[in-house]
Amino acid sequence: MAIEFMKENEIRFGRTAGGILTLEYMGESYPDVVLQRAFPLSKPMEYISVKTSAVHKDMSNELGIIRDIRLLSDENRTHVEKELADRYFVPIITKIETLKDDFGHVYMDVITDAGKRSIAVPNSPANFIKLGGNRLLLIDFDGNRYEIPEISALDRKSKKLLEVVI
Repeated sequence: MAIEFMKENEIRFGRTAGGILTLEYMGESYPDVVLQRAFPLSKPMEYISVKTSAVHKDMSNELGIIRDIRLLSDENRTHVEKELADRYFVPIITKIETLKDDFGHVYMDVITDAGKRSIAVPNSPANFIKLGGNRLLLIDFDGNRYEIPEISALDRKSKKLLEVVI
């Protein structure tokens, strides 16, 4: 099955009264659609999969791919950006207050751009992912993601605590 890139000028996103993302595309209406990034870390604005929320027995639930959301109208881009921000919420860690490595589990009290959090992360390279340069992605036991965009920008204590696990 070939990838179908959606025509930006044929896309019209909206929302129900309850806030559910809707789509009108090429004469069809879809009352509940889901957006998913194909490359969430390296190309967050490109290659966005648009799917119906339910799989129909006679068709795939993928409607197509938006090549680049920056090519959408302002109204459509606003709907897409809000939906992706909600789906891919990744708090930025600005400070590490405590860190304890205990039998393969790393317990941390951190300050993020979304407030203070206590997180538990499995101590493995799959959960402390270096993204190039000084950027680090942490994935906790529940699958929540946290980012440190620049390790060197952390305060001295935070960097020292982080050395235990990276």
